[in-house]
Amino acid sequence: MEISESLAARLEYSLLAPTLTASDAAAGCALASRLGLACVTVRPIDVEAAVRVVSGAVPVASVVDYPYGFGTTSSKLYAATDLLRRGAREIETPLSLAKLRDRQFQYLEMEMHQLARACHESGAVLKVSLDTPALDEELLMLACRILRRAECDYVALSSLASIDLLKTHSRDRLLLKAPAATGLDATVAALDQGCRRVESENPESLLQAWSERAAAAAHPAAS
Repeated sequence: MEISESLAARLEYSLLAPTLTASDAAAGCALASRLGLACVTVRPIDVEAAVRVVSGAVPVASVVDYPYGFGTTSSKLYAATDLLRRGAREIETPLSLAKLRDRQFQYLEMEMHQLARACHESGAVLKVSLDTPALDEELLMLACRILRRAECDYVALSSLASIDLLKTHSRDRLLLKAPAATGLDATVAALDQGCRRVESENPESLLQAWSERAAAAAHPAAS
């Protein structure tokens, strides 16, 4: 990743902790807006307030059936449609691990297709999270096929262990999102491996470290 490239536009700020207050969420949204991040991901209860705080500066994202994907298709579709109506422009939902392991591929493809269509009709994107350590190579390949055929936008990884396989089977039709990385080096490494975005719980410190690294690269003698 080139040192001149903007890191802020590749970071997703996650504000999903159950202990966050409304004022905590609002402060996080204001920070995301000020930093110019890729998006800010909030709990469904915070979406409308987040939209008001960011005022179009960054996309507001939220989650459906998080974190396990146990819900029915109709409940997921209702939740996604409700969030889109409230102003969310990115939706993330898990691919049901149980359905995938039961090899109910048609069910999953239809479910993801309906969610992707609802998002796209609202000018939004759909990100689908995979529990990558729980899946073998065959199921990861089949999951990518399902998401491609359903016209999803992103696949969110729970680890980078299988990233080469997922890059191959995304076939440039699915963008990759990395889980939260520890520190700047791990964040940059995830981007260098092909992830379009990286989740972050502390983007301000990452960007400060990035700025310091850029300054050192620009003035090596001074460092």
